[in-house]
Amino acid sequence: MKRASLVCLGLLLAPAASFAQIPGSDVVDRLVAIVGDSTVVQTQIQEEMQRMALNGTPVPAPTDPEYEEVFRSVLDQFVNQLLVVQAAAKDTLIQVDETTIDERVSEQIDQLAQQFGGQPALQQALAAEGLTLAEYRELMKSQARMAQIQQLYFQLHLRDATPAEVTEDELLERFQEARGSLSQRPKLLTFRQILLRPEASEAAKQLGDDGVEARSHLAVGVHLSQSARFEEANDELERALELAEQSGDPSLIARVTGILTVPLRHLGRFDEGRRHGERSLALAEQHGDVE
Repeated sequence: MKRASLVCLGLLLAPAASFAQIPGSDVVDRLVAIVGDSTVVQTQIQEEMQRMALNGTPVPAPTDPEYEEVFRSVLDQFVNQLLVVQAAAKDTLIQVDETTIDERVSEQIDQLAQQFGGQPALQQALAAEGLTLAEYRELMKSQARMAQIQQLYFQLHLRDATPAEVTEDELLERFQEARGSLSQRPKLLTFRQILLRPEASEAAKQLGDDGVEARSHLAVGVHLSQSARFEEANDELERALELAEQSGDPSLIARVTGILTVPLRHLGRFDEGRRHGERSLALAEQHGDVE
């Protein structure tokens, strides 16, 4: 009987398609990586690629030129996971929840069975890949266990880590590097701003009542001030004050002078604003408008 052998090919070597048969031996598997005290064999990577294919991820055939690139990518991920798992094994605070893993794997298999049109169809697809449902379940559980350990490890060790400081220049540089691979997204919303200049109503002017017209200009001035159009607001409020003075209504004068302080402050005319503010307060106190 020929001697069965495990061919050690070192860390991160090419997949099966590029290996020549070794005379005089039956190769049962190939060692593709050594990670600390663990090894990764070719069938582990192939099983992961089978799982990816069953979940709908496009996986090239072993004869395709792209197969080696995908194989290496999956192997890289497998090695990275193993490094984390080995580090997590030294941490007694990390405990895997097997119940959660069983529930999650059962849900994933149920969803996959629905996609295939039922469990018999899923079993048939698995058989085509050389797997039984029980073997596939164990494969899924192994992957889910490693993923949970990785997640717990990062949560534990990054919890108190110092946040990375990224400058705006670094963000811009990374954006420029990835710009070519970013897809164009259509505009979803377009904003247009229409500015309307309110005017004192003709009805207020025709009434001949200075107080009514003053209040109309006051309302316009308030609106313009809220729209940050302070020059125009000041003009309207100055006109409102002139009409309020003519009306002789001290409460109205107090209100207009008080509101006038807003555009004057934004225009940098602080002395004028202070004088109007002091007058407004004095009138309000004199006529009982201050509580």
